Amino acid sequence: MTNRNGVWNKLFRNKGDGTFEEIAGPAGLVEAVDHYWTSPVADFDHDGHQDIYFARSPADPSDPAQYAALYRNHGGANRSISVRLVGTASNRSAVGARLRAYAAGRGQTRQVQGGDGYKVNSYWTHFGLAGAGWADSLVIFCRAEPFRGRPRFRGVRSSR
Repeated sequence: MTNRNGVWNKLFRNKGDGTFEEIAGPAGLVEAVDHYWTSPVADFDHDGHQDIYFARSPADPSDPAQYAALYRNHGGANRSISVRLVGTASNRSAVGARLRAYAAGRGQTRQVQGGDGYKVNSYWTHFGLAGAGWADSLVIFCRAEPFRGRPRFRGVRSSR
């Protein structure tokens, strides 16, 4: 999600072929707001679909409803897996860990992040699987216990 003064919101979807398409309009995310401070993406309602939260500068500072908005993704037929790593000693949130999921002949890599500027990230790591019912494998790259040695999990079932 991108936004700046005088420019409408933009949301891009990865088409899977190295290109992106702009989908803010069809997703219902086009609105005239001067500036967004942050737009973290996470599965806020734990339904397997990534939602978007906006903290913004309101056009009318006296209206508290203009300070924030949560856009719930009601999803569709696509499937996903969400993973949260929990360390046993130091780095209990596994910040910095990389996860790689393979499904239907494709690989995706995610990294657990603690924050990014104004944005606070979820410690849950999300992988979209399209129509696949499971990830063929999930590999964890982390120095924290108990994840050392690159554990690999096979046949990880989707949440939906």
